[in-house]
Amino acid sequence: MDIAEIAADDTVLEIGPERWADRLPSQVARQVVAVELDGRLMPVLEQALSPYSNVRLVQGDILALDPARLLDSQATCSRQHPYYITSALIRHLLEARNQPGRLC
Repeated sequence: MDIAEIAADDTVLEIGPERWADRLPSQVARQVVAVELDGRLMPVLEQALSPYSNVRLVQGDILALDPARLLDSQATCSRQHPYYITSALIRHLLEARNQPGRLC
């Protein structure tokens, strides 16, 4: 994942892995936490990501999850309908206790 400049010791928070399951930075990063809102996609994602021991799949709404807690433990929440969240997501991550080093 050259474009994202992911290093071997990085932890990556992948939001909405349904379109990128085969291109997750799992072969580069130390840990990948993939958060998917749509519970119907979980079985497919679990199967696609099963070869990667460094990937943890979480079903939930990223805006309802504490990013610091998400990276430390299993976190889930109720499923909601898909929506556009870019601005709210960036604000949510930048206001978190442990801010990301880079947003790609």
